[in-house]
Amino acid sequence: MSAETATSAEETARRNYQRLFMLRNAEIVLIVLGLVIATLYFELALPLPPLLATLTFAINGAILLEAGLSFLGVGIPLPTASWGNMLETARSLDVLQDGPWIWIPPALFILLTILSINFIGDGLRDALDPKHIV
Repeated sequence: MSAETATSAEETARRNYQRLFMLRNAEIVLIVLGLVIATLYFELALPLPPLLATLTFAINGAILLEAGLSFLGVGIPLPTASWGNMLETARSLDVLQDGPWIWIPPALFILLTILSINFIGDGLRDALDPKHIV
């Protein structure tokens, strides 16, 4: 290795160091650093699979709460269509026996919606959480 090559390598290293030193406070470096910190935060402090499981239970609870309150008459007012209001029309025994087409579809749709959301939540948890053992 000649002296000329060593000097050239030193100058190249010095220039690269100066460029990196100048870029240290550049916006792109700060943005990337922020993204890395946010990614670590969301992976460690806010795990996604348990959050999705909680979210699916909350959605199911909200659907059942709305249907139950509307069925009891304290939920959504009657001109507005909801599954609870549709079930509320079948409160009498005559409607239950003589008109099953009035109460069976909303009840089935509530059941299918709740089951679908549960299955979606379980699938997302299984896909995103490799540590979860079935």
